Amino acid sequence: MSSYLDRLKRQLPSLQALTTFTEDLREVPLDQNQIERAILQAEVECAGEKVEEDKEAALFLCGYLGNAYRVVGDVARALNYLKQALGLAEELDNVRQLIVALLRLGEAYKYAGDLKQAEALFIKAQTKATTHDVTPYIDFCLQHLGKCLWEQGRGTEAKALLTEALRLRNMKGDRDLIASTQLALNVVNRHTTRLEKHN
Repeated sequence: MSSYLDRLKRQLPSLQALTTFTEDLREVPLDQNQIERAILQAEVECAGEKVEEDKEAALFLCGYLGNAYRVVGDVARALNYLKQALGLAEELDNVRQLIVALLRLGEAYKYAGDLKQAEALFIKAQTKATTHDVTPYIDFCLQHLGKCLWEQGRGTEAKALLTEALRLRNMKGDRDLIASTQLALNVVNRHTTRLEKHN
């Protein structure tokens, strides 16, 4: 990791700490102003000279800005930055970064309402994680794909994917990740049960 990239990661606030999930599993800001300030800070870095010489830093900034714009509802800008991030990940030929870029771009398409494109990107990420044996990312792929299928009304498939994601996350022992998947499963189970009662 370059010293510039290291500095960026230390200086820019964690987006995860600035967001929460709604009942429909959408990520929203806890504090819109804080995220907008983070966006301004990242935009300044993105326009600077240092980023032109450091592709890894450029990838980090494009991913960061793409996620931040998605959360504040500016999906067009989110897609623009996340497509750039995907291109940079492909140039760097780093499978892990490529999987992350595919998942982030898929999320942006999901928020844009293009669930089929989102699904295709999540499946591509999952295939890459499986074929290249990038096991630490498989649970992320399953969770993103599960939530996307749930939004398409495919509750049974979503439940199966999220259950497997939870199994993998229990093996990892990361409490935050387990809680995130459990929340998604609870929502899917609640809605699936409700639909079954009505049918």
